[in-house]
Amino acid sequence: MNNEIKFMIIFSIVGIIFSSGLLTYGYFNEKKSLTSEIFSDLIDSSEYKAEKINEDLRELRKRVEGVAESDEVKDILDRKLVFSGAAIKADVNRRSKIIAIEIENYLKLHPKNSLEELRGSVEFQGIAVQGIGRGGYSAIYGGDDFNIYFHKNKEFLGSNLGEYYSEFPKILKLIEGAQKNGSSEGFYGWKDPDGSLREKYAKFITIPFATDDDIRLSVATTAYVDDYEVAENISPDSLKYLNEFLESYDYHNLILISRNGHVPYATGKHSLWGSNLVWDINLKEGLSKNYFNVKKYGETSSFGPFIERYGSIYPHISAMSPVYRGDVLLGYVSIVEEMDRIFDIVGDSEGLGESGESYLVGDGFFLISPLRTRSLDILVQRIDSDNAEKCFEHLDANGGSNVLKMGNEKNMGKEDFDTSLNYRGNLVFGIGSFIPDINWCMLSEVDVEEAIGDPLKKYIRNKIYISLSVIFIFSLIGFGIGMHFKKRKR
Repeated sequence: MNNEIKFMIIFSIVGIIFSSGLLTYGYFNEKKSLTSEIFSDLIDSSEYKAEKINEDLRELRKRVEGVAESDEVKDILDRKLVFSGAAIKADVNRRSKIIAIEIENYLKLHPKNSLEELRGSVEFQGIAVQGIGRGGYSAIYGGDDFNIYFHKNKEFLGSNLGEYYSEFPKILKLIEGAQKNGSSEGFYGWKDPDGSLREKYAKFITIPFATDDDIRLSVATTAYVDDYEVAENISPDSLKYLNEFLESYDYHNLILISRNGHVPYATGKHSLWGSNLVWDINLKEGLSKNYFNVKKYGETSSFGPFIERYGSIYPHISAMSPVYRGDVLLGYVSIVEEMDRIFDIVGDSEGLGESGESYLVGDGFFLISPLRTRSLDILVQRIDSDNAEKCFEHLDANGGSNVLKMGNEKNMGKEDFDTSLNYRGNLVFGIGSFIPDINWCMLSEVDVEEAIGDPLKKYIRNKIYISLSVIFIFSLIGFGIGMHFKKRKR
């Protein structure tokens, strides 16, 4: 083999080793640089969004504390509470529509069920007999025969509503009105099993579907009048002040709550207006949960998100503050706000590329904000991911709100970063920011493939051309040296 060929091969091998070393070093250095840059961008984005959300929550608390100091709020909470026909009508009408729809839907899904089969169904019994207010309830009777089939009190099962005509003639007129017109509503007197006589309000609705054995059902939704209380004779000036306050800041609702949990006033006639937050039926309401927080700790509290009423799909948050006159606790005031501004903050995808997104996760790992890349139900879908778990683990350990680099704990705070799987099962870089005042976690993530995969492929393509050029140059040098030695040998 000629010397020039030998030297060319040797130098080519040296060139390959040299360029491979440079390429490998450059690859890992570029990967490290890209990863560091991605996390820096994620941290900047996460910190900015978390702080913006905190500012929004602080402003909401500041305003509810301000309105709690107003004479108008104190005046309303200081007023005597009186029974309210309007409040019970609103609550019974709202609940009756919900229950009637639930019964209709069940009968549609179980068209072959007879009355006896419905009686034996625990699920249907739970739909048929539901609580209303403090002691009210729903019941089901025959739309044609008026026999009581489902009732809270077993004493009434099997009896006929016509039996009560002589003692309570109004009730027969109401059920006949529902039989004729499809629905009716009104006040009537009633005797409870303990013998007490109380005034009630009810709505009767005929269900447009029969059982498999052709029995038409009707639902009665009824509550006790003296359970519902509102503030008496609120002054026009107080009403004007509260309405103008609500409109000036574009809040959803402003609600006043007595010391013992009654809701004597709501600007938008909230679904809980006139009722009580400590009633069993209301304990799962977001407003009730915030009420118990404020009552326990004696200071302003933020709570959310929560769905304000049945059928609503848009979440709200509440800021609630105690109201004092001197040292005397009068009650509480709550501002209810829609989450548009917070969603706008979280949904900003600047700097997150095509696949990146930020979203909020609440207690129980439930999603509480819309996603950019997928449609999942808020407050229904759990986010089971390493990032979410790590963010709430930090809360348990430190109770703080520091931004976390997601991955193995051993790598937190170092220059190298780990990846983790997100809720879609994709490998991502992620950051979690805990928001302590409301127990939320904001997660910002970007797919690894988009973040560093594509840039690294482009980097390798560019460096391969350079490496080939280096190998070629080394080959020429080797060939030249071989030619030199060949001439000297001659």
